[in-house]
Amino acid sequence: MPTSLWESCKNPTDTFLSGMKMDENLILTSWQADDDPQRGPYTFKLDQDQQGEDHYVVSKKSLPHGKNQMPGW
Repeated sequence: MPTSLWESCKNPTDTFLSGMKMDENLILTSWQADDDPQRGPYTFKLDQDQQGEDHYVVSKKSLPHGKNQMPGW
């Protein structure tokens, strides 16, 4: 039985690559520091407003820090 040494981006941790699909289940979380991979204060996720429009939201400690609508993403 073959053994995988590396599986591309099946389980992304801190990187969003061109061509990756983002849905409401994917939340990227920052590291605590460059050399500390503990969960940091920032998250990046897809959210929908009341009209059903997709927005990408950056939050700091669960409070919205930025919101952007990016057509074509």
